[in-house]
Amino acid sequence: MKKDLIQKVLESESAVKAEGKGVFVVSDEVELTVIVDVSGQEALAVPKVKRVTIAAETLLLETHKGERIYVDAAAGFRALKFSPQDANRSRGTGFAANR
Repeated sequence: MKKDLIQKVLESESAVKAEGKGVFVVSDEVELTVIVDVSGQEALAVPKVKRVTIAAETLLLETHKGERIYVDAAAGFRALKFSPQDANRSRGTGFAANR
C-alpha cells in the first residue's frame, strides 16, 4: 500500500482519529494489526498498533506496549487489519487444552 492509500484508509475509519498532519491514533474500540512488507522476506505482523505516523521517508508504528517500529516508506504496508475489541472475551494463552 502506498502512503496516500494508507492515509485514506486511516481517515475513513471511525475508530481512528487524526491528531495532526500524518499522525493517527487508534481508539480502544478496535485493535489494529499492520502487516509490514519486508522486502524479499516473510511479512511482519505488528499487533495492537495504537498510533501511526506517516512522514516523508518513514512510517512509524507505536504499539500498546510502547514499542516503536520504523518502516521505510517505500517498503510500506501490505495490509491493515481492524478487529473489534471485545471486552467480555477471555483471552487464553493459546495452548490451553479443553478438558
